[in-house]
Amino acid sequence: MIRAALLPVLMAQPVAAEPWDCAFTVACPVGGDCTETDYAAQIQPADNEGRLFLWTATDTIPADRLTPRGVVPAAYSGPGFIVTIEADTTAALTEGEPPVTYYGTCEAR
Repeated sequence: MIRAALLPVLMAQPVAAEPWDCAFTVACPVGGDCTETDYAAQIQPADNEGRLFLWTATDTIPADRLTPRGVVPAAYSGPGFIVTIEADTTAALTEGEPPVTYYGTCEAR
């Protein structure tokens, strides 16, 4: 009975699609301690062909949507990164070598 009640909560929820503005406040390097950070990123279309990109202060990286457009949880990946965005706007971004996972929130614009 409880499982049936949770099913709607676990299903993907409709939401506005890209662009996403993300603010990450915690950085956790593999094998290291987590620290506070102020790291911003955006996921947005950047051309007339509908391609997506992850934008940071230092990089613009092509991105692929791993989940259907307009629903959350949402997931995106590209060369050297993966981003997940939950229905409550919490988000995680893992990138780099060695990998660092950033935790924060992403808001649809």
